[in-house]
Amino acid sequence: MVQEPGSANSILLEALDAASEGFALYDPEDRLAYCNQRYRELIYPDGEEFIGIGQSFETIIRLAAEGGMVLDAEDRVTSWVQERLARHRNPGPPHVQQHRGGRWIHIHERRLADGCLIAIYADITDLKSREAEVAAKSVVLEATLENMGQGISMVDGTGRFIACNRTFQTLMCLPPGHFEPGSRYDEFIGYSAGLGQFRTAGIDAINLAVPGTVRDALPDICEFVRPDGGIIEIRRTPVADGGFVATYTDVTEHRRTIQALHESEERYALAMKGANEGLWDWNARTNEIYLSDRARELAGIEAGGASITPAAWFARIHPEDVELYRRPLVAHLRGDTPLYTAEYRVRGRDGEYRWILNRGLGVRNAMARIDRMAGSIRNITERKQAEMELRKAKEQAEAASQVKSQILANVGHELRTPLNAVIGIAEVLEEEAQDFGRSDFAAGLKRIRGAGQHLLDLINQILDLSSLEAETLLLRAESIELMEVLQSAVASCRSLAEKNGNRLDLDCPQRIGRVFADPQRLRQVMVNVLNNACKFTHGGQVMVTVASREDVERRWLAIAVADTGIGMTCEQLANVFGPFAQADSSASRRYDGAGVGLAVSQRLCRLMGGDIDVASVPGQGTTVTVRLSVEKGGN
Repeated sequence: MVQEPGSANSILLEALDAASEGFALYDPEDRLAYCNQRYRELIYPDGEEFIGIGQSFETIIRLAAEGGMVLDAEDRVTSWVQERLARHRNPGPPHVQQHRGGRWIHIHERRLADGCLIAIYADITDLKSREAEVAAKSVVLEATLENMGQGISMVDGTGRFIACNRTFQTLMCLPPGHFEPGSRYDEFIGYSAGLGQFRTAGIDAINLAVPGTVRDALPDICEFVRPDGGIIEIRRTPVADGGFVATYTDVTEHRRTIQALHESEERYALAMKGANEGLWDWNARTNEIYLSDRARELAGIEAGGASITPAAWFARIHPEDVELYRRPLVAHLRGDTPLYTAEYRVRGRDGEYRWILNRGLGVRNAMARIDRMAGSIRNITERKQAEMELRKAKEQAEAASQVKSQILANVGHELRTPLNAVIGIAEVLEEEAQDFGRSDFAAGLKRIRGAGQHLLDLINQILDLSSLEAETLLLRAESIELMEVLQSAVASCRSLAEKNGNRLDLDCPQRIGRVFADPQRLRQVMVNVLNNACKFTHGGQVMVTVASREDVERRWLAIAVADTGIGMTCEQLANVFGPFAQADSSASRRYDGAGVGLAVSQRLCRLMGGDIDVASVPGQGTTVTVRLSVEKGGN
């Protein structure tokens, strides 16, 4: 049907044609009734002649499969067509197809009440490429970790492990499967303290009995003594997000050697009992440093001559590492530390810098002055490079995550613009249809408007989630009356409750008090929770109760939303706050939604200084509790 220029239908079609996603409409006989320009570009990217309008869905996909458009259909056109028809006739969650030329197409189909079907096609090739890049980098990172001779663990700013290798678990005597990514660092320290003993300079053992102080009780450099007498040196290096990278090195033999060096009186005995790598011995009286052949080899120094002056050694140190060398040396000479330990770079005869681990022990005279020091040199260039690569890989992974969130936000904005146009035009057309008495048109336009609004709400939630992950969402905190927010949220959800035959009640004391929070975001949290309760309950009750709780430091307002709905299993509860988690992920889902609401709600509650938790019993119902902190003395 030809549309008059400027007519409402023409404007609607122009809005659909301007969408950044492909749009197709199939009639109840499953024939293509309409498609926009973007759909043609996605389905016929090489400029083939378009023959879709009026054709059956089966004919269209069969031609695409036979023409080599869909890679999954290669060598099995008939079976693929049957599988695709089955998915098309009973639409489920969105799915992805890989097309010719390495393109990936995201397809979302939805059956309308009148038998028509709407399909939306989006090109996600760039997103897939970035996912593949992140996956490849993750494989490299994991391989690097697992093949390192040292134990490595990484802990984030919340005190949880995000990575660790097998050497770490072996050195710390951990059973397989214990303290993997996601486990708490405090629990690992408490468990290890039960097996052995942590110690540091001047302290035989560190008291780890006080809960909540474990992380701060350990210094950045300490030792762990295993039940078999082995000594593991633990070094923690802070990172930008508040976490740290820890290295675990078996220094049992080195500690024994240092003890033997301390008790020896002869230079040769001191050198022979020094570290089993490169040995050195500094004589304060002659101001010469003896270097073994192995020490010269590790440091890349010329083989000729056994001694070198401190000035000549100092000249080889990298300018940026002078303090790394000097500070621990001065501390040991003053007697502040029992051992001298430093990591820095020295320049070899080839002009290249090498990282070395320099450790030594001073022998003091009757005046407590050091006359002599002996120790060892170890080339740790590979370890340092691995640590830097590990840190770089982590930063790249975090940057990739930021890029993903930014892409998601950009795509969401691109979707929201045409959707607002579709909703607005549909609303105008619905009013005109009602004015002309065309209730049949008005009903269809109302469904279009409702579907568009539902999709717009979903996009807004995804935008919120991406902003929260990118840490760009700002809150507007102010003192608000909690009762007003709750009454507004309950009023917004009452129609959904009545639609499902539920009773929705609010039990909140009139003078429950005020909270300091963002009113819009707090209302968003309560609407998300109430919508879930009403959606998953039929012919039951949804009860909102508010109670005040007080502890030593603060007063809490606990808002509990309890329903008598379908409930959740333990497996569903474990993932309930994960983005895009679905209570029902089957192909025949009864409940709509993308599983974003609770993920956004949890992050918003924590940004406002509170939290949210869920308790549920399958078949009996679910209780979601939102906790908000109120300072003592507040109204």
